[in-house]
Amino acid sequence: MLLLLLLLLLLLLLLLLLLLLLLLLLTTTILLLLLLLLLLRLLLLLLLLLTTTSTTTTSTTTLLLLTTTYYYYYYYY
Repeated sequence: MLLLLLLLLLLLLLLLLLLLLLLLLLTTTILLLLLLLLLLRLLLLLLLLLTTTSTTTTSTTTLLLLTTTYYYYYYYY
């Protein structure tokens, strides 16, 4: 239960950072889309962490999500 609370706090901090970045980068639409994609992936990651119980599946999903975000970043940038 403590782990879930820590994850939620970390997600809230990341959301605040993303909102600050969105305010800074409002002029570029590509970076805005990238940040929205990253936000969606973070929410999906939180849902996966809440639903799955084994650590191996969560670690593989985190690796997959991180690689896809890096791929999108380098593809659009």
